[in-house]
Parts: sequence; structure tokens; C-alpha cells
Amino acid sequence: MSHEGLGGRPCGGVICPADGVCCPTCDGAGSCQPADLPCPDVFCPEGCTSSAECARDEVCARPTGLCGGTGSCELRPSVCPGDCPGVCGCDGRDYCNECEAGQTGVTVARLGRCEGGEMCDGRLCPAGLTCCPLCFGMSDCIGSADGSCPDVLCPAECARNEDCAPSDWCVFGPGECGPGRVPGQCQPRPDACPDDCSMVCGCDGNMYCNECVAAQSGVNVDPSPDECAPPTCGPSGEICGPDQYCDLGAMCGARNRQRCRSYPSGCDDVFDPVCGCDGRTYGNACEARAAGMTVATTGECPIPDTAPSCFALLRSTPGLGSGVYMIAPDGMPVLVYCDMTTDGGGWTLVASTRGETLNDAAGDWHDGLTTRTPTAPAPFVWRGMRPVIGDRGHVRFTCRGGFDRDELVDLSFYGVGWYAEWTVGRDDDSCFSEEDGRGFDLPPPQRRDNVAGVALSSGTSWGAGYLEGEDSCGDEGDFTVDFRDRGMDSNEADGTDWGEDDGSPKCGFGSLMDGIWQIWVREL
Repeated sequence: MSHEGLGGRPCGGVICPADGVCCPTCDGAGSCQPADLPCPDVFCPEGCTSSAECARDEVCARPTGLCGGTGSCELRPSVCPGDCPGVCGCDGRDYCNECEAGQTGVTVARLGRCEGGEMCDGRLCPAGLTCCPLCFGMSDCIGSADGSCPDVLCPAECARNEDCAPSDWCVFGPGECGPGRVPGQCQPRPDACPDDCSMVCGCDGNMYCNECVAAQSGVNVDPSPDECAPPTCGPSGEICGPDQYCDLGAMCGARNRQRCRSYPSGCDDVFDPVCGCDGRTYGNACEARAAGMTVATTGECPIPDTAPSCFALLRSTPGLGSGVYMIAPDGMPVLVYCDMTTDGGGWTLVASTRGETLNDAAGDWHDGLTTRTPTAPAPFVWRGMRPVIGDRGHVRFTCRGGFDRDELVDLSFYGVGWYAEWTVGRDDDSCFSEEDGRGFDLPPPQRRDNVAGVALSSGTSWGAGYLEGEDSCGDEGDFTVDFRDRGMDSNEADGTDWGEDDGSPKCGFGSLMDGIWQIWVREL
């Protein structure tokens, strides 16, 4: 942008002095500056978060219903129609129409009058709901008309990992190995980590590839890495490099033939199972080496007494890591992916599809249930866990982009009868909270947003007063849930929408064409 300025004219609401110039600003108003200094370069953002960032004759325009986030600067309307159906602005005031709101620089929150609603974290609360605080400085319209708010279970202060839930860990301040004047905070352990291996020293005296990997083990990073002794490999005390792991050798280290071995650069997508020295089955030998694990035998790991679920496996072997395990919920052994860390662990994968959303219909086992990253559509729910889950159980919904590592949405619902309902038969055999919920999910179940670490107690209503999973029983274009408002036809800008609404895929804040949708279950 030009370094030239203009003097002697209104600038930012004032007149610049004779020895001053008016330098350009992003809002178009300008700013006075001494003439002997060049005007600074101004790099204006393409988007806006408020009309104050736009020129005086512009408004920060967003779609109707979206009061927060990034908009675009557009010219304010000069002439508006005379009709007055009534709209509610994001400032909580009534306007005749969207044009009139735009003239004053206000985005429309919803059609119809405001009816006394209050603004809450960028959106207008519906009539009869109160804006209540959540964890991490967030808020939501979940309170009742009398102003009372439900109990919200936020991450607690802690001094050690044992003070937190099994899926969480106690996080201290930067460079701290224990609580000082400020206690630690319980936070969820990460499900996935980046591949970089710059090596950091954990407070337990062990080396980890990066802080995320240390966090998965519930370990803070040591502020004095020079005092951290790297692990040795083999009788010679060899120290493996950042791109190596310690191969245990023959008989899983029984012959003391460990040696440093390089991680593979890539693995073929073939299923040729091997049993690792950790007792886990891997898809092939390369995948075992990529996980830093020595292969014990070819073929799947023997399981003398096959457990009926991932939860049963975790109870019998606490600390078991996430991965593919053999379970036998109905007496017939099958391989499934078990999430052993998130929200207490023990989650069995029962639905897994890519590129096509799920339906509330029953189906058979498929190989997509053995991976967090399926490659094909499988729009149904595996019925095999019915003998274990019974009439009620815990259900978890996750979704993310096809190439993403982390879940965009991860929601747990406790003690619900949904899995038994979905796995009866065809889509039209299941009526998942249809037609405005009709009281099927009352009282509302206890639930947890595993991404934000926020939990809501049983009885905390959705923003609309109910959950609507689909418009009607036989509608194959509807199968959706939401942590906050209602599911079908809900506020899709709150970041916790999952599934499909009128044929439109939903995941987090928007739509994903190459998305992955999965469902997990855990018995009571």
C-alpha cells in the first residue's frame, strides 16, 4: 500500500494538524501521523469479525443465524423494502427485515422477533433458555427460563494422574514436573500425535519423540533435558536415534539380542497379521515395526479365553493400548478396533464409514471395523454387540476428515438404549428420536464432549428441549446427534454436530464430503 498520506481532512474522526498526514487504515477511517514519517504498510485481512473492521459504508456480512466467526465486508444497503416481517439481530434487537439490520451494520441471528433472548457465545438464545457458563470460558444456551443453569463438570485441579479420570492426565505449567504454587489441571490424553521425533525428556526420566507422545503416557516434559538419560538398547548400551526403535530380537529379547532398527518409511495396505511382543495383533509385520514393536510370531495373537468386548479386555488387563483385538461378543471371534484411552477407554467400534454417512440400520461385520481410517462406505451399524450391550449402554460418536488425524467431533452419551434400537433391522425399523424427539430421550442423558473436555449431567436439556435424530422413521437421509442444541435442523455453527441432516453430511462446524463417521459402544 502507498506510503503517501493526505493532510487537512477528517481522519479517524478528527482533523489532522498542518504538520500531520492521514494514513490509511483497514476500516477506511484513517489515522493521523506526523508528516516527517512515512505511512506504515497496511495489510488488511480478507475477512472480518465485526463491522468496525470494514469501511463506514460496509457491514461485516455473515449468513443468517451466524453471529460469530469470520464474515466478509459488503456494502450496506442504501434503500430497503417497506415490508416488516420482523427479524432478530445479533445485537439482540428487533429489525423490520434483513436489509434494515444490514443498514445498521448488524447480522441477522434469526427470522422473527427476538422475544427477549440473550446473546450467548456468538448466538442468540431461544426464548425460554438462559446463557450458562461452560468450561474453558465458553458458554451455551442450556439454562431454564428462570435463569438456573445445570451443573457442568469441568476438568478439576490435580497433583497427580490418579486424581484425574482414566482417560485424562494431570498437566502442569510449562517447564514443571509437579504442582508448585498453582496445581495442575486434568486434561484428556491425545488420541493421535504428529510423526516428528525431535525427542523430549519426560519427567519420569524417559525420552519421548515429542510432547504429544509424552502426554499420551500421562507424562509432563522435564525442564532439564540434560538430566534425562536416553534409553539404551542391547547389551552394548546402544542409544537409538530419533528415527529408530529398539528391536527386541529373537524370542522377544529372551536371548539379549536387542539392536536399534530404523522405522519403515511406509507400509503396504495389506492384511497379513502378525503377533507383536506386546501381545497385540498388527495388520502386518511392517505395521508392527512402524509402531516400534518386534514381531513375535506370524498370524494373529492367540487369545485362550476371548473376551466379549473391548471393555472386558481393558478390565482384565489395565493399561492395554488402543489397537486391533479379537473379541467374541456372541461366541464367534472377530477382529475389531478398540479405543482403550478416550473417556475411560474400552470402546468397541461398531460403525465405520468413509465418504458416505451412516444410517440407523443393522449390518454385518466388515473389515472397516478394524481401523480408525476406513477406505470405503459402510453406512450401517454392526449388530454383533447386541448380546453384550443389551437394552442400554454407552454410545460414542466420532467424525473427522479423511486425511485428518484428530477427531473434529467426539461425543459420549451414557446409559442410552440407542444401539439396541439401531440394530433391529432396516433403517425404517429404527425410529431414532424422530419428529421433534417426542419425549423418547427424557430425561436427557449424561453426555460428554471429549474434544472440549466438557461434561453435562443427566437431565441437562438440549437447546430446543429435545434431541431429534431424524425427521421420520423411514427417512434414510437423516441420522444425526448434537451435544448442545437438538440434532436435526439445529445450529450447525456450534462445532458439535455429527451425522446427516436432510441428506447433508455434518461434522463439527461444517460439511465433509470425504469424511469419516464412526460409532463406538461400551457396556454399562
